[in-house]
Amino acid sequence: MIDPNIQDGLRSKYNPEGSDLRRAQLHSLDLLIFIDTICNRYNLKYWIDSGTLLGAARHRGFIPWDDDIDISMPREDALMLIKIMGSKIFNGHITLQTPQTDQYYVHSSWITLRDLNNEYLSDSNYNESKFKGLQIDIFMVDNESPYISRKFIAILNKYFVIMPLLKFKNKAIHKFSFMIFKLIDRLLIPFLRLFKFKSNTFSRSIGCDFYKPEFRRDIIFPLQKIYFENYEFSCPNKIREYLNIIYRDWETIPSAEKIQTHNVKFKFT
Repeated sequence: MIDPNIQDGLRSKYNPEGSDLRRAQLHSLDLLIFIDTICNRYNLKYWIDSGTLLGAARHRGFIPWDDDIDISMPREDALMLIKIMGSKIFNGHITLQTPQTDQYYVHSSWITLRDLNNEYLSDSNYNESKFKGLQIDIFMVDNESPYISRKFIAILNKYFVIMPLLKFKNKAIHKFSFMIFKLIDRLLIPFLRLFKFKSNTFSRSIGCDFYKPEFRRDIIFPLQKIYFENYEFSCPNKIREYLNIIYRDWETIPSAEKIQTHNVKFKFT
């Protein structure tokens, strides 16, 4: 935990109460409470990850300049979550975004919980997605995806799907990228899953666009609890080791010029 005075200064600068960013964080927190409730009800495993975990360990809540939440789930639990939630809308405003519920969703082994009562507006050429609300990104994790398979699919996704969608406004290019994604998601990834093996390390499943290192089983399991914005959520077993692998010097607050924020705006209804 950082010094309370430093924390107050960062909060005052980046996400003071009533600011759009703080409002967005609190809406995202509601989504995290929802997914925690669902996972507890159906005995599904998950853990807060990436910047969300770093925020919990260093700030006991959101990193003051962060605007979204990341969690990870074992692939089998994530598939069960997809089955449980389907295309239904929960609490009048929460739904699960997958390639099945949104034909323009171009992620494999990665699903998104969305709030339909607001919009998360990014400066991007790609805006075809059906759902645009504040989100929790849910990354699938397993211990049976060979590195070569993960790397191969990540390269295909990056250069033939994600980059063309983000860089070009051309509808023909977008249509081509959607076609390539469907081939990857429905044919190539299922084929590569036939060549799986059990290992001692866990990593994001085949199809995830974002690279994350591998973790020993004992670093993740058994899952523990950590406070985040005055609520307890699941986290990896060895938090410090987990964060050291991802960020190394994660306890140090970066200088102002090194702080990276997402170029987004929020629209609340």
